[in-house]
Amino acid sequence: MTDLATGARGKISQRDTTAYFLSYSTRPSFIGTSPVGYNFVFDYTSFDMDRQEVARNDYRDLGTRIHGRVAYVVPTLFYQVGEHGPKGAYARAGVGVGLGVAKYEGDVILGYPGNTTPTRVSSGDYDLRIAGSVYLESRYRNWGITITAAGPSYEEGGYKYGVTDISAYLSYTYYLP
Repeated sequence: MTDLATGARGKISQRDTTAYFLSYSTRPSFIGTSPVGYNFVFDYTSFDMDRQEVARNDYRDLGTRIHGRVAYVVPTLFYQVGEHGPKGAYARAGVGVGLGVAKYEGDVILGYPGNTTPTRVSSGDYDLRIAGSVYLESRYRNWGITITAAGPSYEEGGYKYGVTDISAYLSYTYYLP
């Protein structure tokens, strides 16, 4: 979060805690016979961020916390190297731009060390905002790993916000004969 008037910044996150996601991704489609493809990703999660970053260290006891929910739909364009299928191996890298919403409220410290007083922040609506994504996937035969970072960013009420959802998961795919 950045105060647009003063340039003061603050970063707060949720780490080392369980988070539940509702995620859906369409199966990949390719553009003709090229290695360029696309898919659509939908994610919804709630968050309870309580780790304030101050001078590159994370603290939990500064009186800062932000509760909220975020959802986004992002079409992702990717490039694939390798072969998809039960005996194949491939790697994909892609980026996307779509729409997202975030609703939250809480407190964050902006401009540390010059400021140590928490600032109250709140988004009062579910207005659609631009959301971006970065997507990496690798698979060897049936096993795969996927890493994504996505979410909306926008300006509202004199502040610039960026809500980023970072996820990684290991998967096993059974291919039907």
